[in-house]
Amino acid sequence: MMRACSADGDATPERQSATTVRRLLLNHVFIAHRLRSQMRQAHLSVCGEGRLVSEDVFAKIAERIDAIAVLLMQRAVLCGAAPAQDRGVKGAAPALSAYPLGVADEHAHAFAASCALAVVAQAARDDAGAARALGDPAHESLFNEIARRVEAEIWVVQQSLDPPVDTA
Repeated sequence: MMRACSADGDATPERQSATTVRRLLLNHVFIAHRLRSQMRQAHLSVCGEGRLVSEDVFAKIAERIDAIAVLLMQRAVLCGAAPAQDRGVKGAAPALSAYPLGVADEHAHAFAASCALAVVAQAARDDAGAARALGDPAHESLFNEIARRVEAEIWVVQQSLDPPVDTA
């Protein structure tokens, strides 16, 4: 059962825990928006022989990352965050660096996208550990699920480079 997030107010450990979880959630909303933008950048600028396959892969990943951002924002709102607070948390270090703009080759895009996805997955795993330390198994589970979803996208990117050979 999900632990209820309480609003800020007094400095009880439960309220401090809720504030910390809210910050973690909002930071991941921000990171998910940045990751979605990077996948859209890859979608729009990939060139080469596998361009059509890669464009489709990056567009679908962007859609799935957007769904993750919506899930995280919904959870943050349930924890008392205002919907407009999805621009990141003051003092939170964004885990995601800027996407390389000079990339055109599908393999270079796949590498850049895989690196960005891996950084986000690791950040989610780290925050699962933080939620566990706060005694919040529901949010630990949520962050682990986000990490699994993002890690699955790395596999999708890698598989798009080497489509299976039809032996028929």
